[in-house]
Amino acid sequence: MDQVNDDVLMGLAEFRTLTHLSPSGERRHRREQDDWPPHIEIGRKVLYRRAAVMDWLHRQEAKRVSTR
Repeated sequence: MDQVNDDVLMGLAEFRTLTHLSPSGERRHRREQDDWPPHIEIGRKVLYRRAAVMDWLHRQEAKRVSTR
């Protein structure tokens, strides 16, 4: 990815669309999982850096493939 797109932030709606998580599922995983994409909390808003989310998704995919 290029530097401009790596730094793009996504909100919860876009993150949940990519991951198919419910609001409560995202909140629970964010608080309880060690291997979770880094995020920024500004007041009540939670933002994820697009590149970090895509890296995390690739790691999740690799874990599932290697456990089969």
